[in-house]
Amino acid sequence: MVNEKNKGNTPKDITGNNSPKNTNLSGKERGRYFLTSSKEEELFNDLKLKQIQIDVQKQEIRQLENHLKNSKEKYTRIYDFSPSGYLTLDDNGLIIEANLTASRIFGIEKSSLIKMPFYNFLILKETKRFTDFLRNCRKHDCHQVGDFSITALPVIIYPVHTALDQPI
Repeated sequence: MVNEKNKGNTPKDITGNNSPKNTNLSGKERGRYFLTSSKEEELFNDLKLKQIQIDVQKQEIRQLENHLKNSKEKYTRIYDFSPSGYLTLDDNGLIIEANLTASRIFGIEKSSLIKMPFYNFLILKETKRFTDFLRNCRKHDCHQVGDFSITALPVIIYPVHTALDQPI
């Protein structure tokens, strides 16, 4: 018969069974595999609950990653296949992103446009105005819009509408 004082301290394995089957385990080994108090059991249950919460969060993250991937693919299709040429510039006027239409207009591979100065495509009389445009963008640290004329292959002058945001 179990003494009422020791009833809560009877070792239980993780499945809730009383006493280990192998009583040859040392106290240290027994502590690894058996719960000896209601506080340890409570901590073990809390740990199981936290693991379930982590699993749910992992699933939510996977769903968000899939949604983000799909959104990015959709944006890329819209950006790349737009009938208008698009360039994204950094605050120094370097091209950091270009769509396929811009690539066709300039007669340069899309990947080769990256890191090229936009100045290379401006007609000469526009360079000072574009320099002022960039200076104003850096000064006000905000979205700026400007219209500039560029040259492309074959040598044709195209008017372009330019908007500059801070890079993401």
